[in-house]
Amino acid sequence: MHTDTHRRTDDAIPGPVTQIPVRREVPRFEGTGSVTLHTRSPRKVPTMDPMKRRRTRPTGSPGFRTIAAVILLLAAGLLRSASAQTPNNALDTVPGAYVEGISANPNLPQADDPRTIEAWINPRSGQNGTVMNYGTFTTNQRFGLLYIAQRLYLVGELHDVQGTTTIPTGQWTHVAIAYDGTAATPRLYVNGVPEAGTALYSTGAFDTVGGSWRIGEGVGINVVREPFDGAIDEVKVWMYARSGSQIRFDMLAESCPTQGLVAYYDFNVGTAGGNNMSITKVEDQSGSNADGSLVQFQLTGPTSNFVKGAPVCRATGSHGDYVSCVDAASATLADHGKIVSASARSSCFGK
Repeated sequence: MHTDTHRRTDDAIPGPVTQIPVRREVPRFEGTGSVTLHTRSPRKVPTMDPMKRRRTRPTGSPGFRTIAAVILLLAAGLLRSASAQTPNNALDTVPGAYVEGISANPNLPQADDPRTIEAWINPRSGQNGTVMNYGTFTTNQRFGLLYIAQRLYLVGELHDVQGTTTIPTGQWTHVAIAYDGTAATPRLYVNGVPEAGTALYSTGAFDTVGGSWRIGEGVGINVVREPFDGAIDEVKVWMYARSGSQIRFDMLAESCPTQGLVAYYDFNVGTAGGNNMSITKVEDQSGSNADGSLVQFQLTGPTSNFVKGAPVCRATGSHGDYVSCVDAASATLADHGKIVSASARSSCFGK
């Protein structure tokens, strides 16, 4: 169990034809990665025949070109609509504001079963806080990902593991904890990089009990305890221990519902920093239908509200704040905000 004490310091008729060059917009690119540019050929503009004084046009079916133009306009409108409907948001939490599971999630790993918890966090301060946790608030029966003394911290209720990397405030960092059910010490990852963890208090098997869960505060506690101060995004729980390569491959992208993903909160609702007071819950995108209630959020302004999210990627092109990227096998944290080649593996990202 956690107390704020020293032990927690842890992207037809012939005629002259005039070609007018069209300016091409070339995206800026920095760093490594490939870029695919799609440009239009110079447009052939109809001209006037000086002898016949009638309009001539390039060969081809005008009807076909008209239909094609309409289709393109409709497609552009649909893309804009999709972008407007799917913002890239995160949830900013302050002490006393948190997400409470509307009901228990029966698919969360129990006892000593394998599991992985991962998320993006953007701490506002060095204040200790809970990112995501579940189970029962008693010895060895709770499991969660915390931020303690600006380090990644696994809480197991006297079965804890502390990381070593200092997590900066005011910027996004990806954190993950993976446990395979046999290792004495679970694996900790910061921005996809494994790090040594220090086991505290006790080691051996976990005995997690229950599917109650919270994001932003300790589960099963009736007072403000372990509140996270800052933004949280892309919270995922898996029912197996993800490898380091899996974590690195997927951390730069949203996830589709897939086997093994038992809880997923992307917070992609509302307007970042706007009036979101009509929103009362966040939906679980994993398929477990474990939605969560928004408890004591202001839901207006730059804090205690939905805010601009972590720079994760979609594979179907740039949508609003999304990066047109996801060749995550070769992408790195430095690829955020840059255009790299798209991957066909993520067809659901255009939702």
